[in-house]
Amino acid sequence: NSLSEKIFSIYLRKPYSFFVSQNSSKLILNCKYEVDLYLSNILQTTIELFSEFIIMCSLLILILIMKPLVSTILILTFLIFIILYQFVLKRKTLRWGSEREYTDKEINKLLIQSFGAIKDVILRFKQNFFLNKFKNFLKHNSVVSVRQLTSTEIPRFLMEFIAIVFFVFISIFFSQNDQNFLEIIPYLGLYAAVAFKVLPAINRILASIQRIRFGIPSSEILYNEIFNNNNYENDS
Repeated sequence: NSLSEKIFSIYLRKPYSFFVSQNSSKLILNCKYEVDLYLSNILQTTIELFSEFIIMCSLLILILIMKPLVSTILILTFLIFIILYQFVLKRKTLRWGSEREYTDKEINKLLIQSFGAIKDVILRFKQNFFLNKFKNFLKHNSVVSVRQLTSTEIPRFLMEFIAIVFFVFISIFFSQNDQNFLEIIPYLGLYAAVAFKVLPAINRILASIQRIRFGIPSSEILYNEIFNNNNYENDS
């Protein structure tokens, strides 16, 4: 709320010439919607990311102490997967965030224009014109949202597959070292318990990173509004 109040206060103190060159729909979005996205996708997600990272590191240290070689192979495998996945999606997520910001602004502008000139819209029979534009923006917005949500779910299935392959690898590794199967069971149980906690944690970490990137355009908008206002006040 304080951030929304600050942005709104900044706008109210701007000169009239500022509003002549700005679209009111953009200002409306910045005061509330972009602030909400910033809080949910950046601040809240960063806190969740930090807590999940602590849990994951604690469990990984535990298995490293128990079985250093096998655990190192496991950690490196997942680390390579995470790096590759983030490398592939980094630019796409940033682009989706920018597209989301653009379509939200256009939808808001279209609604303000249509309702603000509703008399002309009715008299000139422009209802279908505005409706079709509205549908196109909504469709684009939905596609971007689906892509972003899908990108946060894919890692879970891939990591589950990697985990299954890893358990098969552990069984083969221990059996070829002439260890009795009964001796292997405690280690398999340990890795299963750790995987039960670590895999969801990794998935939430990846999802958090995606959400943070998706929310970067919102943070840039708010930063520019506040920073540019401070520069303007200093110049004055």
